Amino acid sequence: MIDSRRLLVVADDLVSRAKVGAPSQTALRRAISTAYYAIFNHIVRSAADTLVGAKHRKSPRYALIYRAFEHARMRQVSELLDKHTLGGKARNALGMSEPLPDVRDIATAFANLQEWRHWADYDPAGTISRSDAKEMVAQAELAIRKLDSLPIEERKNLLVFMMTSSRL
Repeated sequence: MIDSRRLLVVADDLVSRAKVGAPSQTALRRAISTAYYAIFNHIVRSAADTLVGAKHRKSPRYALIYRAFEHARMRQVSELLDKHTLGGKARNALGMSEPLPDVRDIATAFANLQEWRHWADYDPAGTISRSDAKEMVAQAELAIRKLDSLPIEERKNLLVFMMTSSRL
């Protein structure tokens, strides 16, 4: 099983790797990508643990929930939640007219990290600073903590909303 907290350690190690001088662009790009996958895997693992149960991690049902998440869908939902007032479908799915601040923070971090990961993995031009990479790792870490601290009903609503493929 992928351990999101271990991925954050790896990402931080990549950023901190060079003791003298700047770390390589490869290390910084890999750190950003790893930070994104830390939050992604934490979300899907949290959903599967919440909906199926951690004791069933080896079951086909657990794998089905774990694999049900789509990166693009999660990004769409994150962008919907990164607002002060929710639209109709988001309002119905979450049972509130405005997202909790922690839900907005999680959504913002997820969308930011996905955007940075795409840039880091696919854009050959430009450079990433150590401070940018550190910021992305910190955002992933904070979002993971906030997801874990959400009240269970709000966490379930968020996770199911991120997982479903109904039209927005």
